[in-house]
Amino acid sequence: MLIIPQVKIECDQRTLAEHSSGVETHYQPKPEDVGLEFFCDDFEVRVNGLPCPVRACRVSAMPFNRVWPGKQRDISQTEIASYVTFCSDGDVELEVLSKKKIEKAVLRPLSCCEQPKIEGDTLRFRLRKTGGYSLEINGVHNNLHIFFDPVREYPDAEKATYFFGPGLHCPGTITLKSNESVYIDREAIVVGGVFARNAKNIRVFGGGVLDNSCETRVLEHCYEDFTKGCARFYDCENVKIEDVILLNSSTWVLSCFYCKNVLIDNVKIVGHWRYNTDGIDLANTSEAVIRNTFIRSFDDTISIKGIYSYDGAIENITVDNCVLWCDWGHTAELGIETAAKEYKNIRFTNCDMIHNQCGAIAIRNGIYSDVHDILYSDLNVEIEKDRPVMIYQRTEDMVYDPESFTGDPMNQCAVMIDNKHYTRKMAGEPYPPISNVTLRNVNVLTDSDQVKPRFVFKSHDENVKFKNVVFKNVCLNSVKQTDFSGFNAELDNTEYTLR
Repeated sequence: MLIIPQVKIECDQRTLAEHSSGVETHYQPKPEDVGLEFFCDDFEVRVNGLPCPVRACRVSAMPFNRVWPGKQRDISQTEIASYVTFCSDGDVELEVLSKKKIEKAVLRPLSCCEQPKIEGDTLRFRLRKTGGYSLEINGVHNNLHIFFDPVREYPDAEKATYFFGPGLHCPGTITLKSNESVYIDREAIVVGGVFARNAKNIRVFGGGVLDNSCETRVLEHCYEDFTKGCARFYDCENVKIEDVILLNSSTWVLSCFYCKNVLIDNVKIVGHWRYNTDGIDLANTSEAVIRNTFIRSFDDTISIKGIYSYDGAIENITVDNCVLWCDWGHTAELGIETAAKEYKNIRFTNCDMIHNQCGAIAIRNGIYSDVHDILYSDLNVEIEKDRPVMIYQRTEDMVYDPESFTGDPMNQCAVMIDNKHYTRKMAGEPYPPISNVTLRNVNVLTDSDQVKPRFVFKSHDENVKFKNVVFKNVCLNSVKQTDFSGFNAELDNTEYTLR
């Protein structure tokens, strides 16, 4: 079975009115009313011979960032990319016609893809596994994201508190109470966001698009609820976010603060370029699973944070079978805010990090937490020779000019683990510890022999050593390493073993 959702702009007012208590149903917006960019004509795509709509998403064109200046990033720092989405219970054959001349083409993740065959202006390839992919022609710009989902039915959709059928809907912020849910049909686009505080048993699901274009960020704060992004939850329990596509967030895309029992499954986070559009932030949150998810973020991709003094541990968090793309910042990060008693039993497994900036695997113990029992297993980290230089914008008139840039580019660290203080260190304040960290079956993939990936393990206090750090089957381009000579390694004040 193959399902190709269509982009339907007119609302199904009947189903909306019947199932959406509290949502304005009299307003049927037009595309020009909300300023959305629906389609992109860079590609024509067929899946198993059937046409598939190519949708538009705005992304960052350059790794150029600064502290919040009181206004959003300039549109000149962005570009239009594309995405397609479809469901199938078997392999699929894709035919992609490109409007620009194809000199080279790469399909990522490199670890699990058959590379496309180039036939003039057409690419052909087969996908055998559901998940998120990036097709890049002549480089990373204006790429095509491909979201291949399993066929999934939603027999409980009719019971949802907020039901959005096919079409365009503009509810704004939807505030959920306990035992409430939001269903977004595969052919629906919902312009707004989802918010909850002190709620239990809440759910967002259905395969459609939640677009946060309508929200304007007015303050720097990311911890408070002044700006909510696509989805934000405080002090909630039993939270499920499944199958939806999250676009155009005004701040952190999907964030959970002081939550417990969180499931994020088969979510697509793409089309983000505004300041601090972290992909997923779990702040002082425990018992959480992120799986089968594609994230392209403009700032940290997955960040597990401790943001206030908090009695409990941040524990029992698993990130599994995800594809991660970081356009600025760190890809899979613990910290740098670590205001919690401890971090423990946190696992990143079976993930592909296809584009990275400052650090792919990162533990930044920046405040005071006891970080221990952390596992990174079966990961593929792609490091590129010509990845754009990450530059910090320091003045209003500064432009992105990597050729003349002479500072530290802060680029592409495969592993970065340190305890540098996030805030100014007070006299006598100890540096926090990190222990019992395992990197197992980690494969660093480079696209050039000239690339020597960075490994940084650095305690900033010789009296606070990182203990029991284990490297087991660490590979460089699929070749097991018996030492760190193939890497640009800094292992300061770290007790480690390499097996």
